[in-house]
Amino acid sequence: LAVLAAGVPAPAAEESPILPGFWEARTNAFVLSSTEKKCLSTQEVLRAVHGWSNSVYTCTYPVSVVSGGRITWRGTCTSRGGRHLTITADGAYTPTSFQLTGKIRSELRGSSFTLPVTIKSRRLGDCQDFDARGRRIGG
Repeated sequence: LAVLAAGVPAPAAEESPILPGFWEARTNAFVLSSTEKKCLSTQEVLRAVHGWSNSVYTCTYPVSVVSGGRITWRGTCTSRGGRHLTITADGAYTPTSFQLTGKIRSELRGSSFTLPVTIKSRRLGDCQDFDARGRRIGG
């Protein structure tokens, strides 16, 4: 998942602010959007709430605050091809959802631009209730 992929280390010994289980993530950046579903363990949900990364971009978050129902990210990302992005996002979470809005700033052919981004994630249920394609088993 865009927001749920590896690449962001989870803080050690932190209690998960969201529940492990089967999650759906919807990411919208300007006109691009994606929806992904995945079963997440406790460590994976910690990575999910502490910063966005995916198979194209590796990201680091010097600022990643998840506390009291609020999330704040300030980070940088680099693509496999060397493209750099900066991300700023703020939002809220509950045990079964989180939502962020923010901006992605990048450069293309010498011009910088900023795009709006939203990330909405929700827990659909327990992992054993879904098949590998994300369909609910038995219903």
